[in-house]
Amino acid sequence: RTGQQNGEPFSLKGKTVNSVLKTARDVQESFAPSGLKNMKWDEDLGDGKLIEIEVKEVLTTLDLVNIGDQMQNCLQTLRGMYKYAARARTRSSSFWYTTSLEKDSGMEIMGKELFKPKKKYIIVFEVWSESKIVHQAEGPGSTYPTNLALKSMQKWAESQDVAWDTWEMW
Repeated sequence: RTGQQNGEPFSLKGKTVNSVLKTARDVQESFAPSGLKNMKWDEDLGDGKLIEIEVKEVLTTLDLVNIGDQMQNCLQTLRGMYKYAARARTRSSSFWYTTSLEKDSGMEIMGKELFKPKKKYIIVFEVWSESKIVHQAEGPGSTYPTNLALKSMQKWAESQDVAWDTWEMW
């Protein structure tokens, strides 16, 4: 049986990894929610800056690809996509990402928003469903997470009764 793309037979023959990933962006698979909750709060950085922190569950393959692009990590590779989509599909794991957004850092003139601050992706992590532990975590570019990212993961995990201090780098 042959796959279809835009009504035409689809084949991997002659395709590069990047062209397959580009094609995958047009196909979206949804994952069942884990039952854990998304969370959003304001965090005072202590220097007069207030940021919005948001922790969200990854619920589609498109989310996985987008987070891989934003975080510049293995989720942007075919191998990583396959590996983590398989875990999400079977619900052996759920995947979460955290963003930060500076409050009041945009520019508005006469009620029109001229500049909107961009969300920063600060951490992505995997929660094992059965044991409710954070298994893996990393910051942008497969780096060690910042203190803010770890603090945010801890706050979310403790609110969900998930052990957060067991994680390792991907």
